[in-house]
Amino acid sequence: MLGLHFSLKNLDNLDISRIIPYVIIKTEKNKELLSQLNQPTFSESELPQLITDLRERGISTILLSSPKDLDFFTRFSKSF
Repeated sequence: MLGLHFSLKNLDNLDISRIIPYVIIKTEKNKELLSQLNQPTFSESELPQLITDLRERGISTILLSSPKDLDFFTRFSKSF
């Protein structure tokens, strides 16, 4: 089950064994576009802590999205 409109608060009282959080990453390249959407976003700098928090809750898979900024994935892969 894909967890849309994802935030850590949304995980409370849910069976997380079947949830894959859909995490939208806000960057300098896409911040204007994302400001027009009604979706929670996380900055690049928040992502490491978010991943740690999700692991601590037992979630091992997340779906990352960074609209209009494919370079984010290169930067992200080099940081881990």
